[in-house]
Amino acid sequence: MQGFTIAETGLFYIWRCLLAYNGLCFYIILYIILLVFIAAKGSKEEKRSFLYPAVIMLLTVYNPIFPLIINRFFDVNKEYYRLFWIAPIVLLPSYMAAKETGAGRRSRGAKCIMFVACTLIFVGMGTFVYKGGYPMQENIYKVPNEVLEVADIIHRSASVKYPTSICDYNLHMELRQYDASILLAADRTQYLESITDTFQDEQTQQENYYVNKLLAVVARGVSIPKEEFLESLDATNTEFVVLHSVSHMVPYLKRAGLTEVGRAGSRTVFHYDLKNPIDYDLVDYSSFE
Repeated sequence: MQGFTIAETGLFYIWRCLLAYNGLCFYIILYIILLVFIAAKGSKEEKRSFLYPAVIMLLTVYNPIFPLIINRFFDVNKEYYRLFWIAPIVLLPSYMAAKETGAGRRSRGAKCIMFVACTLIFVGMGTFVYKGGYPMQENIYKVPNEVLEVADIIHRSASVKYPTSICDYNLHMELRQYDASILLAADRTQYLESITDTFQDEQTQQENYYVNKLLAVVARGVSIPKEEFLESLDATNTEFVVLHSVSHMVPYLKRAGLTEVGRAGSRTVFHYDLKNPIDYDLVDYSSFE
């Protein structure tokens, strides 16, 4: 949901979030149909559990005007879509299917037919996670081998115990999952805000000043003045920059004085000699295992 903001989409923000949340599935349509059915023929308990909460949510958090009002006080772009998780979109169809297939008034044959019908509906309105085949993992860590190779190059070339790096988006996210001893110059939120050009208030811009400079080069491919880039590397204690070997920013890194220390798959690892490297010491929790 990071590709659009309330300021850009206005009253359509809710619908954009809904489409992104729903993906290729149609369970939201089934959920709405069942709400209508409960409104017409549901019991008092079913209306109290499913219908009335849905009406309240429709008038408040799912009201297109509601996020516009809240956004005037604080930024909700990165959190608002999570409110769709409140709706029992999975629970209600499951409940109705169990109720109808297990109804005592039906014969065994009717129950079997109802079970098959519910199964076909669920299958037809959903999408298969492995429709393109089951992807075999390259290693037990369930990340590409390239990530392991990059991590090994960084550790072998580092001048501190816990080196800091910044990488292209995919590797940046995978590296943080695999090796926590490699620190990252930008966190996930900072990275996403950079690549989506999300608005940052003055305080956030000041806090992210040096990180934004690094992301301008690594994530957005902007050739900022070399002095500003090197200053940002020193300010964030960033010793390594990893990019795709075919990236048009590779010559820029070389001109800035970074040294190639290794290649892993499609990536090239560059090292920068920090002026005053800081050797961080992380908390050791191994004694609590």
